[in-house]
Amino acid sequence: MKKLLAFICIILTVVTSMFSVFAATNNIKLEFTIGKNEYTINGQYYAMDVAPYIKDNRTFLPLRYVAYAIGVEPQNIVYENGVITIKAIKIL
Repeated sequence: MKKLLAFICIILTVVTSMFSVFAATNNIKLEFTIGKNEYTINGQYYAMDVAPYIKDNRTFLPLRYVAYAIGVEPQNIVYENGVITIKAIKIL
């Protein structure tokens, strides 16, 4: 379980880094609010099935919605046997 959690944290770090590059080059403003089941992209609201939260001084975001926010199509995100695969990411 700890290995899975560490792996998920690493993936979130990588995706967040990619998101920062994407958002900075395309003037996109994203907001994820702790405890709220919605996020915004340039002021437009979108619903999520789970809210971001903080545990042990770490912030957890639902990876699926972070991927959507940076332009990944839903069909390119696959969850299978506890592994999330993002098949196609177009950064620039």
